[in-house]
Amino acid sequence: DVSRSPPTNLFTLRLWQEPLGDDRSEWRGEIKHLFTGEVRYFRKWDEIAALVPEMLHDGPEALGTHG
Repeated sequence: DVSRSPPTNLFTLRLWQEPLGDDRSEWRGEIKHLFTGEVRYFRKWDEIAALVPEMLHDGPEALGTHG
């Protein structure tokens, strides 16, 4: 059916500042795939670009093709 939307994947992104001591801190993050519940953590923004495709290759549920 052409009128159907393509499969969709939803993620949440959570960011926080992690104290390192000596008045230093760094940003950390968590990305969660809402359909599978898989969670991955990262420290650098460019890691997100690698994590998302990995999380999409976890099977048909991750690609939003439910039945």
